Amino acid sequence: MTHTPLAPQWIIEDLIPAGTMILVAGDAGVGKSTLNLAEAMHVALGRPFLDHPTVKTRVLYFDEENSKPDLLAYLQALWIGLDSPPELLTASWLRIEHFSLGHKTWPSLMESIMREHRPGLIYIDTAGSAFDTDDEDKNAEAQRMMRLLRRIMSATNHPAIKILKHAKFQTGGGQKGGPTRRTIRGAKSWLGGVDQVVYHIRRPGRPRQGGLSETVLVPDKTRAYGLQLNTRVIPSYTDTTPKGLIFKGETLLSKDDLMIVT
Repeated sequence: MTHTPLAPQWIIEDLIPAGTMILVAGDAGVGKSTLNLAEAMHVALGRPFLDHPTVKTRVLYFDEENSKPDLLAYLQALWIGLDSPPELLTASWLRIEHFSLGHKTWPSLMESIMREHRPGLIYIDTAGSAFDTDDEDKNAEAQRMMRLLRRIMSATNHPAIKILKHAKFQTGGGQKGGPTRRTIRGAKSWLGGVDQVVYHIRRPGRPRQGGLSETVLVPDKTRAYGLQLNTRVIPSYTDTTPKGLIFKGETLLSKDDLMIVT
């Protein structure tokens, strides 16, 4: 008898397997908060995101990065873009925590909120702001943060966690004029300790109408699951007043498309 290996249980098919830890590193100003808030809303509603089916899941979003006015503006634009679903006006499926962490007691605070809400998916925006660490550049500190997160995952209902960080370019080998590659700010232990690494990159070219720029999700560290191919992210505004924000996705298969963003 032939046994077919079990596929991972998906929260977003081919993007977020349940129970995994994913690092998303975004270039400066690329819009990682708005894209991940949009993703969180789609999961909480059980609606497809970037053309990928989702499983309706309780979501917990820790925003430790954005000001309250910016966060509210993002949420309003995304809510309107979803045709103003009333389900998102309560915290039953999507709970936003604003500057709730960022000090020594963050592990107990996070675990307490998780036990109360019981999310299947958590966002931490961003790691540098959420975790009170003595030195963000120390690999030992990053490893300690990941151990704490894994412990909290196991102690609760083992949700998937998306950790947002800032990306940067690094010159290879310390040689002036040498090859450069995109990496993350701070300790590089994050790259080896998580299950997936995805870079969120602004796509070359002029902004679309309304000043919106296309971006690309580029998988850097992959398993046999999760994002495998570059995904083009296409933003647009609704014709309403105030405007809503919508994201559409397209998998990039051609060699030229892949070369543009690596």
